[in-house]
Amino acid sequence: MTFFNNLLKEVSVQLNILEINYLDYVSSVSSISKWIKSSKYTSFVLSLSSGMRIVNLEILSAFLILDLNAEIEAEAESLRGSSFLENR
Repeated sequence: MTFFNNLLKEVSVQLNILEINYLDYVSSVSSISKWIKSSKYTSFVLSLSSGMRIVNLEILSAFLILDLNAEIEAEAESLRGSSFLENR
């Protein structure tokens, strides 16, 4: 992780890490929602094709609860295709 952090610093890319307890759904969705609301970003792309499924569900739930627009990408488990849901 140190190499990656140093690389991001070298190219002037900011990295933010939000730690959550993915086993506590309510706490996780709350933390993610608070981060989203405090963020300066106005456009979001949710890539729900990798990582822990429960965390993907928590991220998606936060966006739905906040009623935020986002582009959602999800690949099939077989890797034979992708689905995209554009901003509403």
